[in-house]
Amino acid sequence: MSDTGSSPFIDRPRSMLDEDSDFNSRQIISNLQFQISSLKTEKSLLQQSKESMAEKYEALLKKKNEEVVSLQNDFDYVFKQRDELQSKYDNIQQINSKNVESLQTQLNDTTERYEELKNKHEILNTDFKRLFRDNNQMKSEVEFQKNSRDQINEKILSLQEENKNLYKSNDELIEKLNSVSEQLVSNSEDRFSKNLSDQNAKLQKANNQLQLKVDQLLQHKTSLELLRQKNNSLANKLSSLSNLEEKCCKLEIENLELSNKFDTFFKTIEDSVNIDENRTNESVVIEFMDNYKRLQNLNLVLQDKYNQSVSSVSSVQTELSSIKEKYSEALSKIESLNKTVSTRTELIDKLERQKLLNVKEIEYLRGLLKKLEELNLKRTKEETNDKSTEQYMSNLEKLVDEYRTEINTLQKQVLSQDIQSNVHAGNKRPRIIDNGIQNDFKSQVSVLEKENLKLLSTIKNLEYNNKTLGEKLQNLESLDKKKKELHILQLKSNPASQDQLIKQQTLDLLSKENQDMIEKFVKNKNFDDLIPKSLFERQENDKLQLQTKIDQLNKRINRLREIYSQKSRDILSVISKFFGYTIEFLPSPINPNDLSSRIKLVSKYMNNKDESNSAYLILDVNSKSLKANGSLEFKTLCEDLVTNWISDKDQIPCFLSALNLSIYDKYAT
Repeated sequence: MSDTGSSPFIDRPRSMLDEDSDFNSRQIISNLQFQISSLKTEKSLLQQSKESMAEKYEALLKKKNEEVVSLQNDFDYVFKQRDELQSKYDNIQQINSKNVESLQTQLNDTTERYEELKNKHEILNTDFKRLFRDNNQMKSEVEFQKNSRDQINEKILSLQEENKNLYKSNDELIEKLNSVSEQLVSNSEDRFSKNLSDQNAKLQKANNQLQLKVDQLLQHKTSLELLRQKNNSLANKLSSLSNLEEKCCKLEIENLELSNKFDTFFKTIEDSVNIDENRTNESVVIEFMDNYKRLQNLNLVLQDKYNQSVSSVSSVQTELSSIKEKYSEALSKIESLNKTVSTRTELIDKLERQKLLNVKEIEYLRGLLKKLEELNLKRTKEETNDKSTEQYMSNLEKLVDEYRTEINTLQKQVLSQDIQSNVHAGNKRPRIIDNGIQNDFKSQVSVLEKENLKLLSTIKNLEYNNKTLGEKLQNLESLDKKKKELHILQLKSNPASQDQLIKQQTLDLLSKENQDMIEKFVKNKNFDDLIPKSLFERQENDKLQLQTKIDQLNKRINRLREIYSQKSRDILSVISKFFGYTIEFLPSPINPNDLSSRIKLVSKYMNNKDESNSAYLILDVNSKSLKANGSLEFKTLCEDLVTNWISDKDQIPCFLSALNLSIYDKYAT
């Protein structure tokens, strides 16, 4: 072995240059060229991975910077929203204070009105109870009267049957009398007088019995009339009671509506005050004001506590944020260390693989050297110095050394770049990620707390609304019930419904009468028994309807008479005021219903005199006569004026005016 170069390989003998050595050298050259190409490809792959990692980290940095900017903008927006909400909260507090004052005044007004309505309601309730008791009493009396009327009707029927029987017996007695009279013609006078006296006694007795029956019937008739009048009065009272019941129902509906309005505005205040029957309204109001002041003080204390708790929570949140920052820094350091460890393990794996490749290469080269040594030993005798092959081998060795140094430098650069990227990623970028996570966590916690408070407030509001709606539903049901009762009462008091009720009653009675008559006819009873009881009931109903119509017409006539008399008095007072005579219409002696043929005239200037009661004129329209009543002086005055104005000039109005003027001149002066 001679002339070794800078190559790390073992020097081979230069004397062995046969075909085998050429083949081996070509093989070595091809292996070295393959290694060079593989190293070039590995270099290009490393360069591409380096560029891709740089682009990836640049994109990640850009994305994180954008997230930081967006989070900063969100924080600014949240801060502005907080200021706006604080201002809104202050405005709402002022508005609520004003609303509380206005509601307090409304509460005082409504409590006063409520007390007034409550007193009215109590008065009306007592009146309604009293009227209800009277109504029940009247109903019981009406039922009693109906029962008594039915009993009296039955008695009347029985008496009518007895009357018919008595008529029959009377007819029989008349026939017997006729037969007796015929017998008396044939018999002697003594026997005739005896039989006649006996028959007379029997007839007298029967007559007395009939007279008693008639008296009883008259008594029953008068009692029936009295009961009918009482029934009419009770019916009038019932109608008035129905009107009062309708008014009471309207007042109850109004009271319920007012109570519903009161509940909608002041139910919470009423619930907060414990109302006792023994307490006065002033004490209740004073207690409510005390409770209101106590709640205000409690609200101030709770507000202070809330502010303290908010400050403590903010301090705790700052501590928590600092702890989270420390925790995030520790996590970033741990992640960076994990990344460095992973890169170091990757490098170690690469070095191990490179080491294995180098070991295999060394083993392969050593095998080649052994073969070359064996060839050199075989060819020691042939010591030919081939300089060209030696130069070629030395050049190849230099080229291999250059490639190895370049590979080592590239590996060192890759290691330094990986370490720097890991350091930057461990120090900066994870912190940005952790700050974003931290801000997201804070925002999520605050949002969840706000949502929790909103949900709790909505739950409370829904529970209160559910309670108030249930109470409103009960009040509306009672109000609807009262309105239905009022509608029924109004329908009952409607004249059309009353007319329909009367028609229905008559129709029922007629149908019952028809059915009873058909049954009587079908059963083939006697003629005396063919008249059913329903016929009598129907006739009584017709009589009752006619009586009600007569009563209504009488009421209308009386009302018209009152109106007529009132209007007549007004007209007469106007005539007396402007014409000087008081007019009075006198009934005619021939026809008392004629009230317009005779007129009494009295001067109003004689009303204050002693002879005013006797000094007057009577004008008869039918007979066209004029008569003066009074003192002699009054009569002579009338005669003088009559001859002057009526006999000569035929002017009755001028006569009356002259008479009134002369009376005024005489008595007024």
